[in-house]
Amino acid sequence: MPQNVNPQREQSPSWRRLFVGREDAMRQLQDDWRNAAEGDPRLVILLAESGVGKTRLVQEFYRWLSQNADAPDPKGYWPDSFTQDHASLNVNPTFPPSWNTERTPIPWFWWGLRWVRPERRNQIDERCALVSHADSLAQHIMPIADARAAAAHRKAAFLRTATDLAQFIPVIGQFIGAAQAARNLLTETRQDLREAREAERRLQGDPAAQAQSRLESLGDKVLDLFRAFLDSDRNDAPTLPVVLVLDDAQWADSETLRFVYRLWGEATVKRWPLLILATHWEREWREHRNTLPDGNLPRRLSDLLELLPSDLRKGVVERPVELVENLSQVVKTALPGLAPQERQTLLDRADGNPLLLIEMVDYLLRRPEWFVDRDTSAALTPTARQRLHEIPSDLVRLYDDRFHALDETVRDLLGWSSAQGLRFLTSLTAAVSRRLRPDWQDHIVQDGLKRAENPAAVIQRLNVYRNEFRQAAFLHVASAYLGAQPETRKAVEDALVEELTNVVLSGGLDALPAEERRDALLMAQNALRKEDRPADVNDLSFVAWVRSLLHLHDVDREQRLWASTLDVAERLNRARPAEGWSFDVLPFWSQIRVMDTLREFRRLDEALRWSEAVEAQCRAAASHNPAPQALRDLSVSLDRVGDVRLLKGDRDAALAAFEEGLTLSRRIAREFGETPEALRDLSVSLNKVGDVRLLKGDRDAALAAFEEGLTLRRRIAREFGETPEALRDLSVSLDRVGDVRRLKGDRDAALAAFEEGLALRRRIAREFGETPEALRDLSVSLFRVGWVLCEAGAGERAVTSMTESLAYITEVNRRWPDPQTEVEMRRIEALLTRMRRDGCPGAAG
Repeated sequence: MPQNVNPQREQSPSWRRLFVGREDAMRQLQDDWRNAAEGDPRLVILLAESGVGKTRLVQEFYRWLSQNADAPDPKGYWPDSFTQDHASLNVNPTFPPSWNTERTPIPWFWWGLRWVRPERRNQIDERCALVSHADSLAQHIMPIADARAAAAHRKAAFLRTATDLAQFIPVIGQFIGAAQAARNLLTETRQDLREAREAERRLQGDPAAQAQSRLESLGDKVLDLFRAFLDSDRNDAPTLPVVLVLDDAQWADSETLRFVYRLWGEATVKRWPLLILATHWEREWREHRNTLPDGNLPRRLSDLLELLPSDLRKGVVERPVELVENLSQVVKTALPGLAPQERQTLLDRADGNPLLLIEMVDYLLRRPEWFVDRDTSAALTPTARQRLHEIPSDLVRLYDDRFHALDETVRDLLGWSSAQGLRFLTSLTAAVSRRLRPDWQDHIVQDGLKRAENPAAVIQRLNVYRNEFRQAAFLHVASAYLGAQPETRKAVEDALVEELTNVVLSGGLDALPAEERRDALLMAQNALRKEDRPADVNDLSFVAWVRSLLHLHDVDREQRLWASTLDVAERLNRARPAEGWSFDVLPFWSQIRVMDTLREFRRLDEALRWSEAVEAQCRAAASHNPAPQALRDLSVSLDRVGDVRLLKGDRDAALAAFEEGLTLSRRIAREFGETPEALRDLSVSLNKVGDVRLLKGDRDAALAAFEEGLTLRRRIAREFGETPEALRDLSVSLDRVGDVRRLKGDRDAALAAFEEGLALRRRIAREFGETPEALRDLSVSLFRVGWVLCEAGAGERAVTSMTESLAYITEVNRRWPDPQTEVEMRRIEALLTRMRRDGCPGAAG
């Protein structure tokens, strides 16, 4: 603790958290809450410039709720109320590790999303707040599930929603049980099933529309979780409104805004008890207000008001947060010895800005020599009274003074940490210290950072691994401190490069906790690649940069953060050498995953150049050493070339690539053994060839390919086990054969194939779980059966099958909604209406 701060004052910092002059604003929020509770949802936008106290107002509203709303018992649902100084930026309650879910008396839900200024983020991607605050979302699930589980089936239904969300936000799996999550998600997350699904749907629909559907998929899952809390149709609606906080929403990301747009629209129509509180800089709000959005999706919070129909705007409130007229209580409590005129001098200079006043008071407290007997609770000395006007009245200068009042060890640690960005990892700061100060013990770093967390310091701890500068201005001050020491700054940057290179290239990522891994990757891609440095695959730091982007791509793809996934893929593509990445730099399957991203998002020229470069490298490797793996890699690369050629409309080139891949698959099975993998690869190649043959109008050749593939998949299931993957593969092949049989006019054979596939899919759903894929597959099979029955004139049976098909796709859309599913549901609905009205001949025509 600095010696010039009164210990008693430091131990009692409650004056910093005084809440004064906001009585009217609090009453308004309480009225908003009550209106929402009556089924009149509210979206309240609190408008003011930085430092006026918007976030503090939201925190105090939470404190009011925790003391007054339905469960004032401190042992109830309400964890800490944000009143601690170390939590001054928090918008989510903190659940202690010992939290007892059995004592939660009410079904209640508060979730806060907070953004930081984009240029202060430690990353290139547009960070999705739905993911960055997932840990806080996850903390609510089990306590509320337990509180609401009056009936076992209600809890089971809720947990199904949570489990499905766990595939997007893995931390939720910790709260619903790893075994249960793994069991329910097994058939959905296996790579071979995803490949089979893509193979089946490759020629259906618009890939660009499918890509947009994926972009919204994470928001879909979170929205479904909100429905579980809010939708009265589920017969377990909450007794209190759900609160969603959007803090510093002027920097909100587009994926989260799309989620908010859809949530608000549904809440307004269904009269959900929902209160959304947004804080926003007033100048930016006024600048963009009443301007037409760019496109039909919100890019800024203000776009919501322009996009919403007029009848959905009634509950939207724009509310300025005024400067506080009377902050004298803060000065009286912190500096009781000041004369009224001296207090007024401080208040005038702060001009109603609570944060500025607090910093000015702190400035005085750091100068005990300005007080009689060096007692900060006493009066000012005559000299100090004359110097009151010397107190800085801007935050940056006040922060700079606070920073330089820290001891040298803490200043050094914060300066070194500033090289990482607004958020920094303790482990990286420790690694830098080991290089710059090898005489320091590890505890010096930990102790120094803890001292920087106290109420008079500049950082806050996010978790055991990460810290954050409490204001962007603190980062600026710490960076300036480091910048004033050019040699030290160079040493810090070199140490970061060396440490991050080792972490990325030596397998150190796997040793990092999950919370730290992504941040390390984000810092690596910032620190290891400078725009003025040429690409050099012989430079370890460049290779580490490439690998860090690759890992980011895979992490974001797994979490369905599609905007970020595409962004990283394009950066890797721009950095790609003309001859392509060698497999020493980027392994084969890593490159395949990036190519798939480019292809799926219709970056077809880039995907083709990349895939042809990979093919050339695979061809050279297979020519030099025709081992099974080298031949399989070449076959896979040819399939990717064919996929892109097909999307570009060059069917002949696509067919040539697929047929060469098929020849290789036959060779591998013949020369190296008919393993399950070899037989499945062969069946996939046959299906690809059959797809293009069918597109080119050669039904006989297509049918021959599909039937050979069907024979192989029957054999795989018979000889190697009827796994869910093997059974689904078999059903897909039956559908292909049935489609061609129907096109050739052989309805009996088509119906037999479709009904066999339907029986398999019923079995999969019954024995292995009703996943979204299993239910959708059932709908597809029933549709095919119904269509053939209708063509055959079996109208009653056709309607029965189509009705069941519609029921399954409707269930998928209810539980896992996305735009593509909505289109499928409406299509079947319209067809069924025609069948019932006009009979089967009209529908079939």
